[in-house]
Amino acid sequence: MTGVLILLALAAVVAYLNANWRAHERARRLARQACDRAGVQFLDGSVVRRRVRPVRQQGNPVLRREYVFDFAGDGVERRRGWLILRGATLERITLDWPEGGRTVDDKGGERHDPE
Repeated sequence: MTGVLILLALAAVVAYLNANWRAHERARRLARQACDRAGVQFLDGSVVRRRVRPVRQQGNPVLRREYVFDFAGDGVERRRGWLILRGATLERITLDWPEGGRTVDDKGGERHDPE
């Protein structure tokens, strides 16, 4: 009986790690695409997870993962970008511009956030 519980716990850990890896790869791909659409350079190819918390999406529990990444508009000055995934769904991408934030949605459209 103990062996079965250990195997179930190990399977749950492997499933969680696999889901995190897949979400991280998706976040990196989405960040690169957002930077390409905005005409800026995605720096270092790195996306760092900042926060994970459980939320509900259409009544089902999912993880809401927040990521941060760097980009440069002129190739010199580093700027910060944020990306939020709710489950596997892109919730929002925000690029931090010197003149104010700009949010890029998952459809490729852009809207300027009021300051």
